[in-house]
Amino acid sequence: MNKMIKGTFFLSLFLIGGCASVYDSSVSVNETIESHITFGETTKIEGDGLSLSDNTVTISMPGTYIVSGSSEDGKIIVNSSSSGTVRLIMDNVTLAGTEGPVIRVDEAKETVIEASENTESSITVTGEDETGQTAAIMSHDNLVLRGNGTLNLTCEEDGIHVNDSFYVENLNLNITAGDDGIQVNDEILISSATLNIVSGGGALETTDERQDTDMVPSNENGFGHGNMENDGVVKTNISEQENEENKAKGISCEGNIIMKNAKITVNAADDAIHSDADVTSENGALTLQSGDDGIHADGTLTVNETDITVSQSYEGLEAKTMILNSGTIDITSSDDGINTADPDYTGNEQDADSSQLTINGGIINVHSEGDGLDMNGNGEMNGGTVTVYGPSGNGDGA
Repeated sequence: MNKMIKGTFFLSLFLIGGCASVYDSSVSVNETIESHITFGETTKIEGDGLSLSDNTVTISMPGTYIVSGSSEDGKIIVNSSSSGTVRLIMDNVTLAGTEGPVIRVDEAKETVIEASENTESSITVTGEDETGQTAAIMSHDNLVLRGNGTLNLTCEEDGIHVNDSFYVENLNLNITAGDDGIQVNDEILISSATLNIVSGGGALETTDERQDTDMVPSNENGFGHGNMENDGVVKTNISEQENEENKAKGISCEGNIIMKNAKITVNAADDAIHSDADVTSENGALTLQSGDDGIHADGTLTVNETDITVSQSYEGLEAKTMILNSGTIDITSSDDGINTADPDYTGNEQDADSSQLTINGGIINVHSEGDGLDMNGNGEMNGGTVTVYGPSGNGDGA
């Protein structure tokens, strides 16, 4: 039987400081800008660096371009080899297409898509283009979405796909996607923005395989590879749609996940929060509901001054190394509440692996049908309070 996916994910983080803003509101649609793209029954272009063919506008040089009007088959392709930023100011634009991305960045040092204040622009996409791309917005280089307006994206596959870095700042962004809401190969920065994502796959995903890739709401790592940095609000629903594996993770990253001052709610069919490396939470509040792990880290899970509620899970918290320093943790699980295990261990199941659980403080309550605390390696408790309720299966216990 196919498993239907439902979920809600809320993320609100506040920067401590020290990061430069990428937002520049020095240009508005009220200023005199010579380059214009006006979609309609007859699409019109005005200004240097623009060409038009079959309702597809190609931008070949840096500059600021005001985009307005509506079209059922309009496209914008950015192909600028010159150094400089291509800036699109969306002024109540409505675009739809049946052949892949409506906005596609083939080459540019940086592309900025800006929704003007008090405006609302919408993009609807089905099908794929000649390059096989299916996202509503696709960029091979750095992409920035920003502005004090609203941008709506509706698409059969991914909402946004970026092969480089992706920033969202001061924007209301609404995405309805049949697959991933946002997929980025490098860094994600979200600052003072509001995102609402309905997706059949993951809500936010980084896929870079480099070891230094992070998906980080953080201040200390700057704009390094794969960071996700946020002081805005993100709400996602993993909708009643099937994906290829009939499962979807709420937040998934092949690198580190660092959450500071985070308020997160995830309801996911698979892991609520998953990292192939480390997960760190400081001064946060996490409310998680999962069909598998509440939080999973192949490396180290560190919790400082964070309240974590896992209301449903197979295993509540799982990591090779787990360091619980402070906060209140409440876990409900159908198997182990807390599990430390080395994913690479190949020895005898009766022997201890190299995993480690360290509890230095906090209040931990576990309601589990398996082990309350399952340590496949070593365990150490230096402070805090741990209460385990009702392990009842297969001889399991605290």
